[in-house]
Amino acid sequence: MQNKSIDERLVEQNKILTAVNSLSIELASIPFNEDIYKTITRRLMDITGSIAVTLGVYDPETGEIIIKHLETDSNLLNQAKKILGYSPAEIRAKVTSEIYDTIITERVSYRETLREVSFNEIPEGVSKVLMTVLNIQTFAGMAYVLEDKLFGTSLLAFKKGATLPSLELLSSLSNVIALSLRRHKAESELHQSLKEQKSTEEKFQVIAQHIQDCIFMTDPKGTIIYMSPSCKQLFGFEPPEMMGRTFILYLHKDEVQRAMTRYQMAMQDHKVDEPLVLRMLRKDGGVFIGELVTCNFYEDDKVKGNIGIIRDITERQKAHDELNNLNNILELRVNQRTEELETLNRELEAFSYTITHDLKSPLRSITGFSKSLLEDYSEVLDEEGKDYLQRINSSAGFLTQLIDDMLKLSKLTKAEINTVDVNISNLVKAEIEALQEAEPNRKAEIIIQPDIIVKGDNNLVRVVVQNLISNAWKFSAPKDTAKIEFGAEQKNGFTLCFVRDNGVGFDMNYYDKLFGTFQRLHSAEEFSGTGIGLVSAKRVIDKHKGEIWAESVLNEGTVFYFHFGG
Repeated sequence: MQNKSIDERLVEQNKILTAVNSLSIELASIPFNEDIYKTITRRLMDITGSIAVTLGVYDPETGEIIIKHLETDSNLLNQAKKILGYSPAEIRAKVTSEIYDTIITERVSYRETLREVSFNEIPEGVSKVLMTVLNIQTFAGMAYVLEDKLFGTSLLAFKKGATLPSLELLSSLSNVIALSLRRHKAESELHQSLKEQKSTEEKFQVIAQHIQDCIFMTDPKGTIIYMSPSCKQLFGFEPPEMMGRTFILYLHKDEVQRAMTRYQMAMQDHKVDEPLVLRMLRKDGGVFIGELVTCNFYEDDKVKGNIGIIRDITERQKAHDELNNLNNILELRVNQRTEELETLNRELEAFSYTITHDLKSPLRSITGFSKSLLEDYSEVLDEEGKDYLQRINSSAGFLTQLIDDMLKLSKLTKAEINTVDVNISNLVKAEIEALQEAEPNRKAEIIIQPDIIVKGDNNLVRVVVQNLISNAWKFSAPKDTAKIEFGAEQKNGFTLCFVRDNGVGFDMNYYDKLFGTFQRLHSAEEFSGTGIGLVSAKRVIDKHKGEIWAESVLNEGTVFYFHFGG
């Protein structure tokens, strides 16, 4: 390269200064809402004599250069689209950390191929074809960098035989554009922030205008600096009447100290989440109960005041007080009723004990004398008389059994529960063995799932087993071979047990009578019993917070399901 003369250098410097000055003035005066990217690319074409200029903005979050504008002749652009298969304006060039460091160091440079200045986004072969067809000689790359921070890049294309601008000119233009892009970015962020702030303020104004609760703001001294229009409905004052005055003027005198203590805590930045309930004053001297929910607002990380909402809860407080009074009255009545019921229960227990024991004595006499008559006067009595005595004896026996069952049921109701692990399979086995011993000639198929453990009172669980197994034994008696099965499965966190038989079953239409006291689904002539067994079983299971239910098919059998709570 030949050394330039002083005159040539001066001419070039003057050209650079003129171009930079002109571009600086134009970019400094461009309105915010005008397309700055289009202005920059057009001016770069004018100043440098290039045939195409792109301007891309660097996105630090994605690490990409995103093309904002491409300025060129429409014919050249269409030819480039055909060769590339897409518009050059659609290129998003990935900037690696290595490329980023190179750009920061070497801000302007000439490159022989499009591939070099597109950060390898365009293949070498495509680059050569594009340059040949479009008659491009070389490319210049410009990076817009300030304080080692990349704001964007430009790519300039020059046709063959064109006079290329000096790197000094490109560097000077790069600095001017970098300043402009930084200013534009700052203005964009400020504009967006102001837009969001304005939107927030407008929303706040809409809420404040229409909300029934009163919104207020105070400074650190407690002076009101804002009151929403709804304060008129609450206090009777127009907002301007309250602003500039201390908040305590609108409090009942007995509430001032409590309110001031709370406010001082808030100004010391103590976190207080609970609403504050205060008696407050209206313009006409009336008093209402206000609920305050407040929080601090800050400026430069310092508490600058308090913002909050006041809600009139006078009616709610009245309802709350009335409810408390009603609850107190109800609790008193419940205590009285409980005491009366306890007294009544004690009297009923005493009565039951007396009546059952008093009944047993004459029943024993009836049973004893009827047996004596049958034994001592059997020759005197005819068959009808003997039948009468046997019926008397049977009825007396039934009454005795009924009294015993009632006493057992009464004891079950009062029994305390001592919860332990109970091997219910063993209890079932013992009950079956006792029944088979009493009736050794009965044919029965017995299936017992071993080692089923439930949590409950051992003695009370035995009552359930005795009643359900004896029921299955009794109602399967008409079958040639009785079949009784006991098992369990885990369901919903508890052990669900079952007792299944192939007995006479019952009509499910009468299910509601199944667990009723003295309710029987079969006649006494068919099957013996007092109707207390299932009641006792259900009473025990209820005491354990469990459930019991049954499914049955007439003449095919019954299955009882039960569990002793969780």
